[in-house]
Amino acid sequence: MSGLDIPTQMAVRDLLKEAYAFVGKKWDGFAKILNEGATDKTFNEDASVLEEMTRTKKKDGVERPRKVISKRFAFKLFAFCKAESGFTISNELMQKLESLCESLATSQGKANLPDAEPPGGFIPALGLTEDVATRSINPERQMTELLITGLHHDLSRKRSFAHFQWKNDPEKHLSLDVPFECTLDRLPKEARKAIEAFSEELALATIATPP
Repeated sequence: MSGLDIPTQMAVRDLLKEAYAFVGKKWDGFAKILNEGATDKTFNEDASVLEEMTRTKKKDGVERPRKVISKRFAFKLFAFCKAESGFTISNELMQKLESLCESLATSQGKANLPDAEPPGGFIPALGLTEDVATRSINPERQMTELLITGLHHDLSRKRSFAHFQWKNDPEKHLSLDVPFECTLDRLPKEARKAIEAFSEELALATIATPP
C-alpha cells in the first residue's frame, strides 16, 4: 500500500515537479535518468506514470495526485535528488515535507529539515539512520516482489483475474481484476495497474470491527 497520507503525497508530488524542472528534459528523458540511477529495479515508472503523479484530481472534495504516490517511490525520488549535484529544495517545499519526516522516520521521531541540502543529502535530513535508509531503499531487505502465478478468465461473469504470490512469503496470495480476456503479453502491464489501483484503495481504507 501507499503508506503516505494525501498531504504527504502532494508534498512528494511537488518535489517530483522540482526535480523534473531541475533536470530540464522531457518526461521520457527524465524517466530514463530516474530509473537508471535507482537502486530498486523491480518497479520502473514510465514517463506517463511520472507525469500523472504531478497532475491532480479531486475525490471527495480533496485534491490529490492523479496517480497514487507510494512510500517506495518517495524513497526512490529522495535517493535521486540526493545524487543530483546542485539540486536544492525550496523553503516552501521543505515545510510541506515536515509531514514526510513524521511518516518515514521510524526510530528517531520528527526531524527538522535544514535550509538547504545537507552534505549527506536528503536521507539524513529526514532523520533516518543509514540502517533505516538502507532497509527502505534496498529491495533485498525491504521491497516486496510479487510473482504473477496465474491468469483466470470467468466466461460466465465476463471477468478476468490475475493471481499473485509473494516471492519471499509463498503462503501469501492475492487475486485482482484485470481487463476481461487480458492476453499474456498485456498481463504484466495490466497487473501493475491493478496493483496500483488496489494500493490507492487500501491507502484510503478505514478499519472497523464487526458490530
